[in-house]
Amino acid sequence: NKALEATDASFAEDALAIKSEILMKQGHNAEAIDTYRLLESKSSSRDNKIIANLGIMRASKEMSHWDDVLSSAATLLSLGSLTANEERETRLNRAIAYTHLGKKAEAKADYATLAKDVRNEVGAQAAYLHAKMLYDEGKTADCEKHLNAFIDEGTPHQYWLAKAFILLADVYHKKGDSFEACEYLRSLKSNYPGTESDIFNDIDTRLKAWQK
Repeated sequence: NKALEATDASFAEDALAIKSEILMKQGHNAEAIDTYRLLESKSSSRDNKIIANLGIMRASKEMSHWDDVLSSAATLLSLGSLTANEERETRLNRAIAYTHLGKKAEAKADYATLAKDVRNEVGAQAAYLHAKMLYDEGKTADCEKHLNAFIDEGTPHQYWLAKAFILLADVYHKKGDSFEACEYLRSLKSNYPGTESDIFNDIDTRLKAWQK
């Protein structure tokens, strides 16, 4: 009977995990969080606690509930046993939450750690976000330095590389060198292999405003 009860409990947890995932895919983030929290409270295994907190973190990010992102990220990092990708995702989401909550030093520390390896997409995104934070703070020289270092490393993730070039164009424009800024944008528009509309919209909006 005990073995059967254990099997039943495990199946019940799996059912909650499945239900939560379906709710997330349907965009019902608040309901998904409630179900993930139920899964966490009933979890008899570390794996299910990880599944629950990853779900809470992702859904909370979608809802811009940054304190909940931080809380679930802290739980995940304390649980351990995360895959390398899960740990990178958790640290990136923590950094994004820190950014929105105005905890700049903490965000930069996470971005800098992740950006040490721009071969993976999270590292590339972190490198861009770190530079964007510096730009938003008015630290254009530091932003330019970070962007050039990122570009020189040769990440394979073209989207974030394109975002970096657009931000670099912003830096040149802010420094009063609109010609150089437009050169970067025109070159990017001609050579970018992707199809993401936001990249081309960002390029065209700037070119229209800056070209004389």
